[in-house]
Amino acid sequence: MTYLRNKSILSILSRISLVAVLIAAVFFLVRATGGSKYVFTHTMYIPILLAAYFFGAPGGVIAGWIGGVVLGPLMPISVSTGEMQVLTNWLYRLIFFAGVGAMAGLLFSRLNKRNDEISWMAQHSLETGLPNYNHFIDSLRKAQKEAEPGTEFALVVVRINDYSEATAIFNVEETRALSVKLSRMILCLTPDEARIYHHFSHTFFFYMDLNQYSLEKIKAHIERNFYKIERPIQINRIPLFFKFSIGIATESVEELAPSSLFRKANWASNLAAAQNLKYAFYEPRIDQASRRTQRLLGEIRSAANRDDFELFYQPIIQLTTSEVVGMEALIRWNHPDLGYLQPSDFLPYCENTSLIFLIHDWVLKTAIKRLSDWPDFKGFVSINLSTRLLTDGQWIDTLVKLLEAYKVSAERLVFEVTESSLIEDRAESVRTLNALCDLGAEVAIDDFGTGYSTFEYINILPVQYLKIDRSFIESDTPSSKSQAIIKSIIQLAKALEIKSIAEGVETQEQLDWLTENGCDYVQGFLLSRPLPIDRISLWMEEPPSNPSR
Repeated sequence: MTYLRNKSILSILSRISLVAVLIAAVFFLVRATGGSKYVFTHTMYIPILLAAYFFGAPGGVIAGWIGGVVLGPLMPISVSTGEMQVLTNWLYRLIFFAGVGAMAGLLFSRLNKRNDEISWMAQHSLETGLPNYNHFIDSLRKAQKEAEPGTEFALVVVRINDYSEATAIFNVEETRALSVKLSRMILCLTPDEARIYHHFSHTFFFYMDLNQYSLEKIKAHIERNFYKIERPIQINRIPLFFKFSIGIATESVEELAPSSLFRKANWASNLAAAQNLKYAFYEPRIDQASRRTQRLLGEIRSAANRDDFELFYQPIIQLTTSEVVGMEALIRWNHPDLGYLQPSDFLPYCENTSLIFLIHDWVLKTAIKRLSDWPDFKGFVSINLSTRLLTDGQWIDTLVKLLEAYKVSAERLVFEVTESSLIEDRAESVRTLNALCDLGAEVAIDDFGTGYSTFEYINILPVQYLKIDRSFIESDTPSSKSQAIIKSIIQLAKALEIKSIAEGVETQEQLDWLTENGCDYVQGFLLSRPLPIDRISLWMEEPPSNPSR
């Protein structure tokens, strides 16, 4: 404290000395250039404005008075003749100098106050007044410089779950009041040695030096205190209940990057929320997988432009005739670094983005173009539809244009949907599938028997195929429940005059059993794996002559 006070005194003295030196320098400049009748007297505004900047209006006035005196009664109007200035001349200059110093001081004071406000706003949350992310970055960097080698820091992120949903009914003032109440509660629960920071509306965090406060003590403190945050908070006489998720990440001082540490702790809080845990630690292995996914999402658009995607085709064979009646189109990504990627490696992450439409448009165009250039194949190509594509059927306009451009009949397309994908928006899904059938395309329910409302969907949808899920096919025991389910599905399909397709056939025993029980079509590794276009063309030249034997 004494050091800071001495440092402040030295700063004030150095500023006074600088102003005094400048005033003296102007005095000697004016005298050396002949006296006050020349324009060099205006140079005195420099120390006056500087004093106003340093000390406000009082400093500007004092510097103005001193400047007026040294260039007034102490300065002749002409050095060469020794003629002194008349009273009104130097007195007017003195008053003008003092007035300029006062006005400049007031202006600088306002500017400095505004700059201080802006600086404070840049370093603090406007909702709660707590230090914000920028303040945290500066503070941790300073702590990093002062820390001893080998020191570890732990960052604890407290995330308030469902905050946006809970506050949707409140206005700005009520939401701010809620943030303040939450911040006060978390302040009371945070270790005394820590400073709490606020980021966005629902995220609070603090860091600790593990040399002073161990990780075990942090965990014990969380378990002992943070359950209290789940008590109700009253806003406008409405009790609100919140759950929280805590993420913890650690880094040594040698590897510490504040922004990276925050990202890791925030990632851990998301993990805790997803797994319904009170707190979770950063896990590099899982994070690397999610960052790989982010990388892939960022590369999808350029991959489509470079034609890094490929369609593989898996034959669908009619059991009674051994004829290839169709092909299921399955996308693969021939990644330049990672090799061939399966759809499960990237498609699920595209579902909630517009990238799913880009990929689907590419699949449509490639499959339809292949049908137009595939004279030896007279069957259909089946294409999988995701939930997003079912609930937003604007892509059908693209389908119509592609069919017209390549002169392909819609009757050669089958669109596969899963029962689970129909749950999202049933009315819109039915509308989309009906539009496809109006064009002449057909519909297959994929993974049949694993959904929730099987019979209802068969009743309301224009379905031509039921695809029996591979999980039922895997059983080889004739008396198994799975085979009883398969028989029921085959009989249901026959009663409704639609076709049954068994997927995932891998053994001759499975194939023989399906043949005996009247299944219409099969596909699986026993017959052919999904193959690229050049290899599927070779395969079609010599398909299995009798797949049931």
